[in-house]
Amino acid sequence: MGLVKRLLEFLDRQQTWAPVFLRAVIAATFIIHGYGKVFDRGASAVTEGFVKMGIPLAAQLGPLVPYVEFVGGICVGLGLLTRLAALMQSGVMVFAIAFVHFKQGYAMSAAIVDQGGKSVARAQGWEWQALLLAGCLTLFFTGAGRLSLDHLIRKKLVGPPRA
Repeated sequence: MGLVKRLLEFLDRQQTWAPVFLRAVIAATFIIHGYGKVFDRGASAVTEGFVKMGIPLAAQLGPLVPYVEFVGGICVGLGLLTRLAALMQSGVMVFAIAFVHFKQGYAMSAAIVDQGGKSVARAQGWEWQALLLAGCLTLFFTGAGRLSLDHLIRKKLVGPPRA
């Protein structure tokens, strides 16, 4: 039992790192997807695509999505304004699930499809979006953790958080 106890005590001391791993994966995903929408296609092209797909409020929310993904991803990665960024990214994932991926079923699958004479990979299903939503909601409720800019700023402004 001594080994199990030592292992559990060791793992308890490592809890500081858990939000860092979650933030890193969420940040990388949103930065990569947002970058393409901001710099490759442009926010107006994204909005046009949303309008064609019949997404409600596409004209109003479409221009924001690329920036929520890209800038929000950077913020989550740094642990800066994490709760706000994660909440906004949660909204993007709810819309993506409800209006794009839900009808495709839960299980993710991939296929090569023809798009204007060019073969492209297309993923369907909403399990990946559900994982991102769960991760973003976790960060919204728990915050960025001790290894974040949010923690440093809070410590400077109001002192350390209570246990």
